[in-house]
Formats: sequence, C-alpha cells, structure tokens
Amino acid sequence: MLTPLVAGLLVTIAAVLPPLRVATLSKHHPNAWADGTCGDTSFELVTCNLRLYEAALAAAGDQNVSLLLMPEGYGLGVTSSRSSYFEEWIAVVGSTPRLTGNSSMAPQQVGLSAAAARSGVALVVNLCLMLPNGTRRISDVVFDSNGTILATYDKHHLFATELTTFSRGPFKPTTFTLGGHTFGLIICYEGIYPDLTGDWSQMLALKSKHADTFLWSVGGAIPLSIAGGHMSRKFNVSLVGSEDRKEGVVLGRDGESVGGVRDVHFAVPGYTESRMGIRVAHLS
Repeated sequence: MLTPLVAGLLVTIAAVLPPLRVATLSKHHPNAWADGTCGDTSFELVTCNLRLYEAALAAAGDQNVSLLLMPEGYGLGVTSSRSSYFEEWIAVVGSTPRLTGNSSMAPQQVGLSAAAARSGVALVVNLCLMLPNGTRRISDVVFDSNGTILATYDKHHLFATELTTFSRGPFKPTTFTLGGHTFGLIICYEGIYPDLTGDWSQMLALKSKHADTFLWSVGGAIPLSIAGGHMSRKFNVSLVGSEDRKEGVVLGRDGESVGGVRDVHFAVPGYTESRMGIRVAHLS
C-alpha cells in the first residue's frame, strides 16, 4: 500500500514528465492483401506485412513520432491456416542487426532495425522467434531510433492455445527508458491474466521499476479501451495498446483516451484495408 507521501510524490513526478509523441498501429488486418499480391506460406505473408510495418515507421517519422508500437506477432502473419514461419533469434541488447553473419536469416529483425534507423523512430515490435535449441518464443524487441536493440522480453503468460506451439519465457518483467519516460512491456494475454487469477505481480514489478507507461501488444479479442483503462487506473500509468485488426489506443492515467489523438492513414501497394493507419498522440 502506498503511503500518502509516496502517492503524492508519484503524482508530482507524473506532472513533470516531458511530453512524448507516440503512435500505435491501428486496424491492421494481416491478411488484407489483394489476390496474387502475397503467396500462400506464412513466410510470404510475413514479408508482405513487413513492408507495411516499414511504411508505418516512415509515416511515424513524417509525424515526428518518437516511439511506435506494433501488435502481437500474429499481425505479421504467423497463422494456424498457413505453414508457420519462426525467425531465428538474433536480438541481442546493444546490437544493431544487419545483413552480415548470422543476421542473414533474420529478415524481420534486420529489416525493422534498418527501418527504425531510416525513420528516426524507436520501435516496439512483437515477433515469433526461435532459439538455437528450437524453442519458440513470442517476443518483444525494442529498437531505438538508430536501430539498436534497447530491450527484449519473452511472453511469460501464454494463452492455452499457444502452449502447443510456444514455450514460456522466464518471469522477467521488463522496462526501458526513452525521452524521460519509463515503459513496461506487456504481451496480449498477460494483460488479462491478472483479472482471471488475481496475480498482478508482473504489473507490480513494472511499477517497482518506475514504469509510468505500459506498452501492450495484443493479438486479438481484447477490448483495449476497457481492459487497458482498468489497468491504467489501477496502476496510475498511461497505456499504449496495439491490437491486430482492432483500433489502437493511447490512454492517460485516468484510463481515458488522451486528447489530440490523430489517425494517419497511408497506402501500401497491394494492401486493401483502407482503415489501417497509425494513431498518433502525446504522452505527458
């Protein structure tokens, strides 16, 4: 339980946090490609959606965004109806993936690193990766505006349908700092798990590491405004959420959408979902 003094200090600190322009991918449908544009394999679909992610970074750069959030890895095209593609894990904190050595077989990590550097926008992206021992993880990779990896985090609380394909990451609540803010990473079901179990240890750990904003990458079927608003109010944090096929959210500490939200649409050849774009807002 926070004492009145500590609670007052947290409110004061929150009031002086510098504003930061953020964006989240919104209303992206990973299968919304015209016939003949993409092939039938998961790898080909990932390649198409990787182009869209790179275009989203370019649009974010044009909007002077500092940080862009993407949905859970299913938004890139790993689906049960196609042969699955799991990229080899090369995401080492402090490294800058490039097309040399072992990075030649990691087009998502290499391509997004380069795209972040081109746009000058930091990126939080969720990928389905494979460790050298064949273990599959659902992982957040955070790139800074130079394309260097700031942080990585493996999903710990897996949904029941994921247990046959993926392995749990260790319980390792992860934060990173950018632009005077400290961000805590949450992946899909992890944001719902506490309401079902009463176990809020992940969010409590993120707060203990001074997180003032939660970044929530979601695969689907979660009402981000409702569930995210509850989490924001409970932990006195802002929340940025990106959900595959649904509307992105940027919520304040009161659980409500922040003011000045702007939806920016952009076109990618062969892509047919006209509602897709980035949702841009200021955190403060």
